[in-house]
Amino acid sequence: MNAICPSHQQALIQNPKQALSACRKLIDEGTKCHHAAEYGESCHRFQAGVEICQMILSHSPNPAMVALRVIAGHNLSASYVALGDNLYAEKALYIVHNEICALCQDSSQQRCIRLEALSQLQTTLFSLTSQLGHMGKSEELHETITEAEAIAEHTAQQLFH
Repeated sequence: MNAICPSHQQALIQNPKQALSACRKLIDEGTKCHHAAEYGESCHRFQAGVEICQMILSHSPNPAMVALRVIAGHNLSASYVALGDNLYAEKALYIVHNEICALCQDSSQQRCIRLEALSQLQTTLFSLTSQLGHMGKSEELHETITEAEAIAEHTAQQLFH
């Protein structure tokens, strides 16, 4: 899904500070839409925020964008749940969780990016396992926890030893 047109994508890639501001604004607007029970519109806003985060994290990562990626993904999932679409909610949480796991494990990333990803791992794990539990997917829940614990331990050993 492309919620952001290509010309805006280029402008945001060239100006990460503007991208950060745009992402915060989209998350704020999405939250307002969600509270107003405009879930379709909130999904659109949060998806656009997710896309900005993904673009910036792939071009010029910074710790604030890691945190915003988690917030946007979590809120996107919550809006899908409000729409009654638990499968999309689960998918959104898996995507953000896997992206955070990948950042933790990517030794080519700056230490500050990996530290922020490691600090966000607990949030993504909690959100994802809550959704899996709600859907009765206990085996996937256990596998996800086991994998995240291993990633966290390995990343911490690399960063702190």
